[in-house]
Amino acid sequence: MVAEARADGVASIAAETSISQRGAATAQRLFETGTPLIQNDCDQADPPPPRELLTVYGVQAQMLGPISQDGRVIGWLSVHYAPSPREWSENDVAALERAMGRVEQVLRGP
Repeated sequence: MVAEARADGVASIAAETSISQRGAATAQRLFETGTPLIQNDCDQADPPPPRELLTVYGVQAQMLGPISQDGRVIGWLSVHYAPSPREWSENDVAALERAMGRVEQVLRGP
């Protein structure tokens, strides 16, 4: 399942098929660690994001938050920033973690 929220004028990546999302080094890191991945400058990031994310969509910084169910990562939330590299604040990371918790709560059901 893919859900997307974006600012006016930002191109959608919801139907993007040229990027191997699950095969990306960033996604693999999430599956391995189960912890958020914060990248302030995608051009210098380790692990590197998919090149298309930078060249086609202009992403300069991102936060990825794993979504877990029954002790394993089943997906993730992505927050992308395109204008420039960005130093993500503690509040930014906390907002990502709250969103992760809310998604996991919805997946658990009532």
